[in-house]
Amino acid sequence: MPRPRDEALPIAPTKRRAEPVIKRGVRAFFRRVVSLYFRAVDVGGDVPTPNTGGRIFCGNHHNGLVDPLLVITAIGCPVSPIAKSTLWKIPGLRGLLEIAEAVPVARKQDTSDGKVDNDAVFDAVGKHLVRGGNMLIFPEGISHNDPHVAKLKTGAARMLVRANAIALQQRSREAELSYQAVAVDFDARDVFRSRAFLLFGPPRFLRDHREVGDALVPAITAQIKADLDALYLDAPTWEERRLLLQVAELYADSHPSAEVPLGTLMPLAKQVAAARDALAALDRPRTDRLRTAVSAYREALDALHVRDADVRRGASGASVDLFRRLGHFLLAPFALVASVLYLIPYPLPRLIARWTKGTDDVKSTYKLGVGLLIFPLWALVLTGIATRLFEGPVLPIAIAIIWGSPFAALRWIDRADAHGGGLVPLVTPEEMTTLRRQREDLLAALEDARTTALASTAPASTDGAPG
Repeated sequence: MPRPRDEALPIAPTKRRAEPVIKRGVRAFFRRVVSLYFRAVDVGGDVPTPNTGGRIFCGNHHNGLVDPLLVITAIGCPVSPIAKSTLWKIPGLRGLLEIAEAVPVARKQDTSDGKVDNDAVFDAVGKHLVRGGNMLIFPEGISHNDPHVAKLKTGAARMLVRANAIALQQRSREAELSYQAVAVDFDARDVFRSRAFLLFGPPRFLRDHREVGDALVPAITAQIKADLDALYLDAPTWEERRLLLQVAELYADSHPSAEVPLGTLMPLAKQVAAARDALAALDRPRTDRLRTAVSAYREALDALHVRDADVRRGASGASVDLFRRLGHFLLAPFALVASVLYLIPYPLPRLIARWTKGTDDVKSTYKLGVGLLIFPLWALVLTGIATRLFEGPVLPIAIAIIWGSPFAALRWIDRADAHGGGLVPLVTPEEMTTLRRQREDLLAALEDARTTALASTAPASTDGAPG
């Protein structure tokens, strides 16, 4: 039986099909939508180049629509998503899915008899990959709220195997078949204007696998799972994960930014998790005491509505980020105007999503879709009203406020979230001194524990001393 290697196949000399203009335009539009939904999106790892082709991107899945939007808009190469067939039933979404060249896949849980036949889908995906196209799939098969990667389905691997069979049959391909894991992560997944982080793993080429026949599918699936586990910040609970990020922020105290980017925090948090596991194997009570101390520090920050960056910079009294507070104060009138002007449409996406039937990811899809539709329409209605009420130089000012105040409100929300909400009181010098002492004691305890954990994992030297 021949090995599944395809490097001997000639690359077709024909020019790869360019991304349709309308698809490129829609991708640019949703890139802007993502920038409104999240205040920051960091991308790291082996980010694909614009000329990447013949690749299946495999991500973890927390949200039905947001996750694919993040991946598709974050990379430069064209990508077509593989989505559950039920999304085509959502009004207004079918057209966008067709423009995105999405491929519908039927799932057992979405059928009445639990039987599905996706052979035609696998053929379509295989041909698309052989032609040099890229696909995006979430091999967990479901969106979920657990802080770890769920068991993977074998669909991505079987699609690659089918593509390889098509390439062998045609004796030609336009790109080497490959797959690549991408971890989709958030600092607060349920909060509007939170931050997102995409971390791409190394590309894996089909020609590098030694397995053949039926053994190839589980081998590819296992590699995808291993890559996702290595990329994603795993934790037993969301609270534990939050504490890992807090410790990572403590160790990122040399970062010049007040808000440490997720691209810096997440890798640090993975190191913290590894050190925690090593220490727990040696001294579980000590690990529990450290967890309690980190949680107490986190609660102290939240109680005073300050960030670790404030304590790190040694600010005190009225000097706690005075300019940040001043900017927050200056944005408040515009945020207030926006809250009045958009008082009616603001709750509608949430209400409509609540009335719809389906899982949480379907509801979030409705929420995002309704928001994209209703807010621009409402702004147009307000603009029409303004043209009847105002004239002269007042009219353009009114229109600028109608269209610009929501963006000022977003900035106000960002600044409010940084403080825990609203216009916050100033921290007294005594309170800041207490926080600084608590932070220093916590860092000393963490560093001592880290030294112990490293010593336990370091290889022993030949004379018996630590290596």
